[in-house]
Amino acid sequence: MRPSLQHSRGSSTTLRGIVHAHSLYSFDGRHTLPEISRAARNSGLSFVCMTEHSDTLDPSRVAEFVAECESLCGPDFLMIPGIEFTCQDNLHLLGIGVRSYDPSQDSVYLSHFIEQTGGISVLAHPVRKAYRIPEELLHSVHGIEVWNCGSDGGFVPHPGAWDLYARTRRSRPDLVAFIGCDLHQLSILTKITLRVSVASFTEASVLAALRAGAFTGRSCVYGLSGRPGPGQRAGTWLRTLRAGYTTAKTLRKRFQRT
Repeated sequence: MRPSLQHSRGSSTTLRGIVHAHSLYSFDGRHTLPEISRAARNSGLSFVCMTEHSDTLDPSRVAEFVAECESLCGPDFLMIPGIEFTCQDNLHLLGIGVRSYDPSQDSVYLSHFIEQTGGISVLAHPVRKAYRIPEELLHSVHGIEVWNCGSDGGFVPHPGAWDLYARTRRSRPDLVAFIGCDLHQLSILTKITLRVSVASFTEASVLAALRAGAFTGRSCVYGLSGRPGPGQRAGTWLRTLRAGYTTAKTLRKRFQRT
């Protein structure tokens, strides 16, 4: 299946892809960049935003990684480099589109470093910190990963992430809600995909759309915009869906034991 480029009204184009992915450049990745590129193309994706763990990187390794991403780009596919920075207190920041390395583990400093080098700073999988995130960091990142397929599952987001986003957005109306695949194995490649509205088929245009929140993340049962409304009704509806999802998982496990 070739990547799908859907033309909408006007001059914009809708691309389908994923954000937050790991290859063998990360300590826990299972696949090479060419393997991910090939699987993504075959699944009809137009872009993959890689975010390799900083733990196993240094400046020379990042240069090698960026060059390989560039070699896998073509007229109908973009492999966009990026880094997932491990910070103090086990906080993780996605640097989407980042092509430079910094060894610092200061999360606030790194959020500024990411933005200053042309990337997009995103707080990754906040569930791992039980949604207890320093206020200074919440007010320095560009977005929060409200839905992470690896941590939250591939059906609906966790209400705790939504609550963190909605609370922070009251004082940060520009805050973007990101939806991440957190790919380590190809089996989850298309469980959650983004549909991004871009002006042209370039890395710069994709990053600009992500920065603006001009996208929607979708699973087989739920969709979430990069600029969702922070209303109470949305949170209530999400809790209902999540409760149904949790009940279904519990029942499935019981049936598997019998």
